[in-house]
Amino acid sequence: MDRNPPELSLDLLAEPLLKYYGLRGNLTSLNSERDQNTRVDTSDGTYLLKVCNVDEQPEVIDLQIKALRHIARRDPGLPVPRALPTLDGRDTALLEAADGTNYTVRLMSFVAGDTIRSHPELDTPALRRSSGAMLARLDLALRGFFHSAADQEHPWAMTHMPKLLVYTEHISDSDARRTVEAILERMRDETLPRTSRMRHQVVHQDAHTGNLVIDPVHPTEIAGIIDFGDMVYAPLIMDLAVAIDLTGRPSLSPEGLFDVAIGYDAVLPLEEDEVDVLIDLVLGRMAMTAAIAAGRNALWPHVPAYHDHEVQMWQQLERVSSAAPDLRIGLRRALRFPMPIDGSVDSVQLRADRERVMGERSPHFYEKTLHLERGRGVWLYGADGRHYLDFYNNVPTVGHSHPHVVNAVSRQLAALNTHTRYLYNNAVEYADRLTTTVANHLDVCLFVNSGSEANDVAWQISQVVTGNAGLLVMHNAYHGITQAGIDMTTAKGLERARHVEEIPAPDDYHRAITTPAEATSDTESAIAQLRSRGIDPAAFIVDSAMCSSGIPAVPDGFLGAIASTVHAAGGLVIADEVQSGFGRLGAMWGHELLGMRPDIVTLGKPVGNGHPLGVVITSRAILDEFQAQVRLFSTFGGNPVSCAAGLAVLDVIDREDLITNSRTTGDYLRERLRELAATRPLIGDVRGKGLLAGLELVTDRETKAPATTQTLELLELMRENGALVGKDGEHAHILKLRPPLVTTQAHVDVFIDILDRSLAEVSI
Repeated sequence: MDRNPPELSLDLLAEPLLKYYGLRGNLTSLNSERDQNTRVDTSDGTYLLKVCNVDEQPEVIDLQIKALRHIARRDPGLPVPRALPTLDGRDTALLEAADGTNYTVRLMSFVAGDTIRSHPELDTPALRRSSGAMLARLDLALRGFFHSAADQEHPWAMTHMPKLLVYTEHISDSDARRTVEAILERMRDETLPRTSRMRHQVVHQDAHTGNLVIDPVHPTEIAGIIDFGDMVYAPLIMDLAVAIDLTGRPSLSPEGLFDVAIGYDAVLPLEEDEVDVLIDLVLGRMAMTAAIAAGRNALWPHVPAYHDHEVQMWQQLERVSSAAPDLRIGLRRALRFPMPIDGSVDSVQLRADRERVMGERSPHFYEKTLHLERGRGVWLYGADGRHYLDFYNNVPTVGHSHPHVVNAVSRQLAALNTHTRYLYNNAVEYADRLTTTVANHLDVCLFVNSGSEANDVAWQISQVVTGNAGLLVMHNAYHGITQAGIDMTTAKGLERARHVEEIPAPDDYHRAITTPAEATSDTESAIAQLRSRGIDPAAFIVDSAMCSSGIPAVPDGFLGAIASTVHAAGGLVIADEVQSGFGRLGAMWGHELLGMRPDIVTLGKPVGNGHPLGVVITSRAILDEFQAQVRLFSTFGGNPVSCAAGLAVLDVIDREDLITNSRTTGDYLRERLRELAATRPLIGDVRGKGLLAGLELVTDRETKAPATTQTLELLELMRENGALVGKDGEHAHILKLRPPLVTTQAHVDVFIDILDRSLAEVSI
């Protein structure tokens, strides 16, 4: 704490400069906290001669020299001082003063320019971002370096900041003293224990405004970082905290610190736990400065004051401390991290803001808005800290935030993202891999962005190839939100388009099982209705899971009979595998499980595990005929990032054997549901395949009257009890369960318990 820097005469320094380094020149004293620094201007360049503090350990001096040489090897162009050897190749030399004291002397290259502190008017957002970027580059260059002296109890080491509490008694302002003490105590009890689990390395730990040199030609850029005297082994995030320390920026608003973090993150991405503690560490650094300044002024009054602007220091500390909660949220937004799940975000206000910018009728699943900020595996996490078992969202088919998918998307996005008018590897790899999973006649792919677009394109292909205009769909079908998708959709009370006819869906719960012969007859009747309006069938499209039709049990031969009839009438068959594909029904493809041979297969939702991706798979002959007449191109369809997501999903399905899991866990789910149905009369029927299950809820098992109101109530109750489910069917009374394919039997047990408790609360 007693800095005691050397104060040797410049004349005395000229002798070792010539003797050990062969240099003559003009010497100019520079300011320094612990060492004596001297600028040396010679005819062939400028150098920095450093006379080390007599109390400095030789190991610490060696640490600084070795670190600079490591940096020179890792990043030769990084603008930091270079450690220069003596004429005989040694790292340092000795200088004997008149009083007999021996001082260690060393020479470095000189980083020219003025510091930010000396030109506060140049402290712009661009310069702050540049300082963050330069510090990140330095930290990257220091990776892999270690020295035994790096684990030292340096007075400015943030890892030891609670030891400075003994100096707070010297802070004259009582309010400021209480603030500093509270911050240092929080560092001791909460923040520092958290940082012990974060990334560690040797860090500069002194990149404040007095050690950041501005480029004189480009004043929005940093020309160098100086002063490596405070290096320690510490959590990496502490290096950034020092650079953000606003003590030396009394006129800067607290939000200005975001710029430094943005620049750093662009070069060396921060981790979420580091961002969580950064504001607290900035406060800790500011509290350290206050404690050290007060202690030195009181205990070593003969030494010039460390900080001359005490009032400004207290004011800035109070501003940052008061703004800390908002700064934590603002920093996350600036770096595009998700919001925290600690209840700090006002969900009521967020809903009001959403309706203001997205429309008052922007849809919600629940009366009490569900505000989510995280997902992992089969779990979703609310902003209030509650967790929910997700048995509804089939989009994250291999689980929310699967690490392999996350890594694949991140790595590809960091490398390239463009469109399919250029060649790149993973689009071809993905198309090739997809087509090996379907029947041999389906051998080419078209990429779009969603299932809706895939169905739209499949419809376009069907019309062009057949020359017809009629469309056949299942009763109460749903196929997307484009105009073509809306025409295909007969659910939700929409008026049927003139070119569309329905085929009755099977329903063995309300009536006898439909035979293939009856399916053929129903299809012929629908075709006849189209032809009565002068329209021939171009296509039949079916969701192989028939979710919107209530997830019925599909009899053997049912879809095959329809497909044969449509083919005979000159139409194509489209298997919409958006909900049934990729193992959802316990097999890779629903159409294969149900015995149907389609001409076109459409994919969406789960193929990218949440990343926008849609695919049309068809035969080369069909695609060639279509492309000969129509020029179709999707800018974002099949981009490298989407294809990376798609490939990663296939990887996970294969590596984790999720199709088998879908089949075995799905069977277990229905077994448990049927056990529950024995005691809960609201459950009229249990059906489904794989990890797709439908529960038909009825008010009376004899009449099988739909329990529409009770279904809505049950969804709300399950949400309150911690599980998410959906509803479907013509009367919105079919409970739809589509958990991720990584769901285990243990998850099923948790779900059954929640469902049982929720059913017990439903009003009947």
